[in-house]
Amino acid sequence: MSDENVFLDAEYARFYDWMCAAQEDDIPFYQRQAQRTGGPILEVGCGSGRLAIPLARAGFEVVGLDFSEQMLQHARDRVAREPPDVRGRITLVRGDMREFDLGRQFGSVFVPNSSIFHVESRYSLSPCFRALFHHTRPGGRTVLDCVAPERMANRQVGEVKTVRRAVNPQTGLDTVELSRCVSINWVTQVALIEHTFVETDDEEEKKHTFRQEYRWLDEQEGVELLRHVDFPEVETLGDFDGSGYTEDSPRLILLAHRLERDIR
Repeated sequence: MSDENVFLDAEYARFYDWMCAAQEDDIPFYQRQAQRTGGPILEVGCGSGRLAIPLARAGFEVVGLDFSEQMLQHARDRVAREPPDVRGRITLVRGDMREFDLGRQFGSVFVPNSSIFHVESRYSLSPCFRALFHHTRPGGRTVLDCVAPERMANRQVGEVKTVRRAVNPQTGLDTVELSRCVSINWVTQVALIEHTFVETDDEEEKKHTFRQEYRWLDEQEGVELLRHVDFPEVETLGDFDGSGYTEDSPRLILLAHRLERDIR
């Protein structure tokens, strides 16, 4: 995560909700996780509130932490349109997931939607995971959800994919999202991805292009680092349906459990 992060770009932030509009399959999964371990919930990398708001609607207290003031402003705007009881259950905080201290613990700590990929190195993952542990109360659980490492590592460099084509409600414009893998470094596990949004207005096309580095996480590294910061039990899933993780899985979901009483 650095000052060049595209999520700090107000222009990129206005496309974010449109990008995520079709992504709802993880919401029931996180609701089930929260029901098992209880609230309050800390969402790290909350973006514009895509997950935090449904969780608050379900009755949970949610604290959303994000590095981007632009994203948090979008979240505030969305939260402001919710009923008073839902608004009262959401707190939004600006902070850096690499190292933060909110001075409290949570029954459920969620790092959804590959947000952990914005931590740029293994060196930075250690304090990040340590912060996740210290914010998880005894008996609670931290959940990290990522695109599976095989899908990141096997991207075709230079290939352009059409991700989505629809009207953006914020602008009323027909918009196409394109994705291109610019480069991959298999040693550092970093993929440079180019996101392009093509808007059509009165038959005139406007392109908005952004680049972002993503450092993917593999199963062994994730489990080792979570155990290193004292999570004694780490489970891996391959999708939101609860299936086990394999090399063919679309997701890598890490569920780190904190014991009711820590063993020292």
